[in-house]
Amino acid sequence: MALARALATDPDLLLLDEPLSALDPDTASTTRADLHHRLSTFSGTTVIVTHDPVDALTLADELVFLEHGRVVQSGRPAAVIAQPRNAFVASIVGLNLLSGTVRVGERVTLRTDDGFEVVTAEDPDQHTDGALMWATIDPVAIALYESPATGSTRNTWGMRVSSISITGQRARIGLAATST
Repeated sequence: MALARALATDPDLLLLDEPLSALDPDTASTTRADLHHRLSTFSGTTVIVTHDPVDALTLADELVFLEHGRVVQSGRPAAVIAQPRNAFVASIVGLNLLSGTVRVGERVTLRTDDGFEVVTAEDPDQHTDGALMWATIDPVAIALYESPATGSTRNTWGMRVSSISITGQRARIGLAATST
């Protein structure tokens, strides 16, 4: 109802501050779809302030990420997901961001700042040994095993579970390197 009242005056600017935060998940999902449809026909500018990545990625044409009060990245959702500029942005869009240096051989390997090696799908002809590189890993591409994995797995690391955070039907698992 508040949105209808706000749009009734045909404003040039619409500010929505956490518009779906007080809704249960089913209502939020339905309302998000309705809001997306309504905003797509709104001729003015809409600014949405949210901490919910689903809301941001669903409703926004442009994203602006603030960390400690400073803009750290902005851009269209697909561009931000493809190339998050820091670990904060990557975590918000649901990715893990690793940084390190390149080792070129038969394959391109990223040696992370923590000393792990990640075999990438990059073309060896396109990279130089020792160059800095950032890589993202989608959490759905990660599998946890109690014992070493077998098969075609390219990247495996000995880790320990440091935290588990459950939200609805999803769990976020924090991992820490095992001491050697």
